[in-house]
Amino acid sequence: MLDREPRCAPALNGLGLAQDRGAKFSEAVAAFTSAINIEPTNPAYWHNRACCYRNAGRFEEALQDFAEALRLDPENPTIYCNRATTYRKMENYKAAIADYGKELALKSEDPICVYTNRAYCEAKLLDYAAAIQDYTRVLERDPTNLHALHNRGISNQRSQRFAEAVRDFTEVIRLSPNNANAFFNRGCCYDSIGDVRSAVADYTTALEKDIKQPA
Repeated sequence: MLDREPRCAPALNGLGLAQDRGAKFSEAVAAFTSAINIEPTNPAYWHNRACCYRNAGRFEEALQDFAEALRLDPENPTIYCNRATTYRKMENYKAAIADYGKELALKSEDPICVYTNRAYCEAKLLDYAAAIQDYTRVLERDPTNLHALHNRGISNQRSQRFAEAVRDFTEVIRLSPNNANAFFNRGCCYDSIGDVRSAVADYTTALEKDIKQPA
């Protein structure tokens, strides 16, 4: 198609996407840039180049392209999602949280993913109360989500809400009986509240489970 229509922006965009997936980032950027030069008002091309820059670790260039994509398409939740991921990789958690909030306001297609990612950022900022709220939102939609249960337990533990943390880790253990980390973390909670007998039992079980797991 490119041989017949060397100025076909959709084909150039498709080529860029394929090269990005193959980690050929320089070639992908060149393809997206050619597509942008042909159709500079198409937000998808700016967005795709931004994602490519992000994948290549060129974060500042990625942010510039995300900004242009949003200028052209300000109601697109996917752009906010991917810019939030870029901010998260840059450890700019406050900016990531803001973008996840905008994505949710625009009716994200995957709210569980958004709440999970936002909770991660909130916990990084030591805002455990907010993280607990977001992990709870995940669990309201998916009660057996082990990742959310375990990480809510961690946030409860770091907030010294040990009873709530024990409940979360106990549920993880019920759903995943060989989860050594859950036994260890529950043991830490028991230790913190002075229940030495339960702590020793959980630490011992954590060691047994861990030894049985393949390296």
